[in-house]
Amino acid sequence: MDLSFMLSIVVRVSVVFGAGLAAAALLPRASASYRRAILLCALGAALALGGFALAVPDRPGLAVVPSPLDTRIFAEAALIGAALPRVASAAPDSLPASAWDPGAVLVALWLAGSFAALLRLGVGLWRVRRLLRRVTPLDADVAESPDVEGPLVAGLLKPRILLPRSARGWSAERLKLVFAHERAHLTGRDGLWSLLAELTCAAYWFHPLSWLVARRLRRECELLADEAVVREGVTPSSYAEHLLGVARAAIARPGTIAMAAGRSELSRRIHALVARERVPARLGGVGLSLTCSAALLVLAAAACLDTARPPAAPSTRAASAGQGTDRRARAIVDEEVARARTEWQASRVAVVVLAARSGAVLAAHDDAAGAPVEPASALKPLVVSLALDAGQITPESRFDCGDGARAYGAEQLRDARPYGELSVSEIVAVSSNVGMSRIFDGLGGRRLHDGLSQFAIETPEPIDDGSLRGAVLAIGHGVSTTPLALARAYSVFANGGEYVAAGARRRVIGAAAAERTLALLEGAVTAERATGRAAQIPGVRVAGKTGTSDGEPAFATFVGLIPAERPEYVIYVGIAGVDPNLGGSKTAAPVFARIGERLLGKSG
Repeated sequence: MDLSFMLSIVVRVSVVFGAGLAAAALLPRASASYRRAILLCALGAALALGGFALAVPDRPGLAVVPSPLDTRIFAEAALIGAALPRVASAAPDSLPASAWDPGAVLVALWLAGSFAALLRLGVGLWRVRRLLRRVTPLDADVAESPDVEGPLVAGLLKPRILLPRSARGWSAERLKLVFAHERAHLTGRDGLWSLLAELTCAAYWFHPLSWLVARRLRRECELLADEAVVREGVTPSSYAEHLLGVARAAIARPGTIAMAAGRSELSRRIHALVARERVPARLGGVGLSLTCSAALLVLAAAACLDTARPPAAPSTRAASAGQGTDRRARAIVDEEVARARTEWQASRVAVVVLAARSGAVLAAHDDAAGAPVEPASALKPLVVSLALDAGQITPESRFDCGDGARAYGAEQLRDARPYGELSVSEIVAVSSNVGMSRIFDGLGGRRLHDGLSQFAIETPEPIDDGSLRGAVLAIGHGVSTTPLALARAYSVFANGGEYVAAGARRRVIGAAAAERTLALLEGAVTAERATGRAAQIPGVRVAGKTGTSDGEPAFATFVGLIPAERPEYVIYVGIAGVDPNLGGSKTAAPVFARIGERLLGKSG
């Protein structure tokens, strides 16, 4: 969770709280039941917005550019017998710089405040429970308590009316009015609504509007109970006298509704009663439907409110040089980007370095910030992980890749060479397109689309099972995303199957599938025929995958995690304008190796 993510939540709930308070203020002459319903909708909507934002965090850099089917898919060739390029790097600092993530500090402060508020609420509920154990029952839902100084309703699931011992001296008329008032709270379930307000204030303890809405809700609950008493034929002036008679320093705790908890509120209630000629009609079925409909419209408007960063913001797009939270990582990236641009005469170089566990952007550079990229074969591990998670395959499952081509009617999907029968591990290592098409056959179009969406990589629909179009999407062509989005998708394998962004986590695949995919990615760098052998770093276990898009211009990619046994960094490297025959295996992979070597302090 970063500052932008927190700000987006605060802006949205501010709209909801503000709309609720404004709507309540516009109905001063209506029954308190209308205003109570509006405020309850505002509180519930605020909680729903926060929960939705945490469960489905903003997806960074999504882009979907459907492309026509092109059977000229580039098939990556393995580096068989090729010498691994290795150039000495400038000496790094003695130790990698630690990344200070301001988002993590904000999360900690938010959670600490919420925990303190929930602790206060829990203590209050415990005290109410203890209070209820010391009462003397008088009726089914009425009891006398030595610990209260005024009448109140206590309890949540089975609330009871508690009377002070001084109530023994009250007149029959006063008792009748007190019972009418408190039973209005019971039938209105005001104890539960009070709990909802307390929970909302705990969630947004730093937001003054949350406390204002909660306070206004308590007032409307009391006014609604007052209206119920007056409807029974009691004159407002007579009822006001009895209110003043019982108004003492009543104890107001979480889980209780006190008849006269404060003199200022009592004054407002008395004025509201005596200032009107008659009590307005309660909220009926039609009014409730209209109120809920209006609340849903406000909630939808707030949920769709665009609070995203401007297009050039560095945290959603790898922008110009020097972006990121780690100064040393930025310096390394800037140097290696300049070197790659010169070495390969590249028209575009994009690099993203993430802290694998937190998802923080440590360094980022993109010569064409915001422009989408095609992941090509770098998407294959995501698809394989979905099939592993679904139980469709194991790393040892074998598929017939034939003579390097698979016919779909008059069209064909091709590999770089004939591979014959391959295991899933070998399919990933040599980047077999035909092998991936076989895996897609078992996975199916719906699971491919929904699974990649969980990785925050969107694909065009529909995707027919067993189709050439589905196979092409499964090998990463016809899909468009951003460097940051693809790097974050790979971080799922470093976090036990959880997607981490903006400080929030959500489950994408199981931990076992993530661990197996990470092992497959390591094989895609170390296996004899692996396409990613140029990404090796001496003394470091590397997991990653190449990708090459034969577009205009050709785009070479390598995405990897280091060290593979416990990833500390996720590094994306993309280079545009290279010879497709060189691909990610000979261009992006060596740049990844140099950056990773320097980040880990392994270069001499």
